[in-house]
Amino acid sequence: DSAVGPARAVTLPDTWARRGAPNQGRGRYLMRFTLTELPTQPWALSLARVSSSRRVFLNGVLIEDENPGGRRNPEPDVVTLPTQLLIVGPNTLEIELRYRARAGLSQAVLGPAAALHADDHVRVLFERELPRSLNVGMAIVAALMLLIRVRRPSETTIALFGALALLGSLRNYTYFSDVSLVRSAL
Repeated sequence: DSAVGPARAVTLPDTWARRGAPNQGRGRYLMRFTLTELPTQPWALSLARVSSSRRVFLNGVLIEDENPGGRRNPEPDVVTLPTQLLIVGPNTLEIELRYRARAGLSQAVLGPAAALHADDHVRVLFERELPRSLNVGMAIVAALMLLIRVRRPSETTIALFGALALLGSLRNYTYFSDVSLVRSAL
């Protein structure tokens, strides 16, 4: 882990701040696993928390290059592993990360890509799409409250509540957004 100095063994999940390391910067994780036979279907690596700015190597070969649009924030992801790079015996996965906050790595799950992607789709539905939809719905209700104020100028309280609800729903929506409206200085 280059964020805190020389390499050391850590157990996943790993949070840099919990072990006294800076909560941002660069790091590297090396994971080893052994296959007794080659998989007959595509495999993947599922991570509940990994930096959006990363490079992934399988047995020394770059399989995922750094995302130039990555915000260096932790996010869940599934990385597909090229089956032609897997070998019978010991295999090595190396992940180089850059974080600007909440640095570390979640528990890693290796397995059939179809199953891991299916699990990821369910997670995305409940952890991102449902909250987004609820916030859009609240923004619509808030806009209707503001329209009441236009039709009935005496309804000041409902207009203020509508404005507050609209601001809150827009702010909450950005928590689940895939894009950042503010450019990072790091």
